Amino acid sequence: MALESGTKVSDLVATNPAQTDLRSQGDDHLRLVKTVLKATLQRMPGGGEIESELTISSGVITPTTGIHSVDTEGDAASDDLDTITATNFQTSMLLMLRAEYTGRSVVLKHGTGNILLTSVTDITLDESAPYIVLRYDGVN
Repeated sequence: MALESGTKVSDLVATNPAQTDLRSQGDDHLRLVKTVLKATLQRMPGGGEIESELTISSGVITPTTGIHSVDTEGDAASDDLDTITATNFQTSMLLMLRAEYTGRSVVLKHGTGNILLTSVTDITLDESAPYIVLRYDGVN
C-alpha cells in the first residue's frame, strides 16, 4: 500500500489509493483525507471555529483560529495593527478580522510590520468596513 502522510491538501497524492491496494486498506486513505480536511477547514473562517477576541499589544496580535474580533490596546479610540504573528498558520490559510467595538477603530498598517494589503494603503476596521479577510503567504 502506498499511503502518504500529511496535513495539507497539497500533501495528498492524486493517484492514491493504488488499484493494487487491498480494500481493507481503504480506511487508512479515508482517515488521511479526513485528517487533511479537518486540518484545512478548521482554520478557515466559518469552518466551525468560534470567534474570539484579540487585543492589540504594541501593534501586534497573535491569532489562534481563523476568525477574531480585534480590540484596541487600553480601549483607545484608535490603534494601529502592524504585525500579525501567525505561529500556527500554514501557507494560504485565511484569517477574518473585525473590530470588536464599533466605537473603536483598528487600523491595519500596510507595509509597516508584516501586513501587506492589496489596496497598498492602510485599512481601518470600523462600522464602515466591518470585516477583512487576509491570506497568509507563509511569510507575511
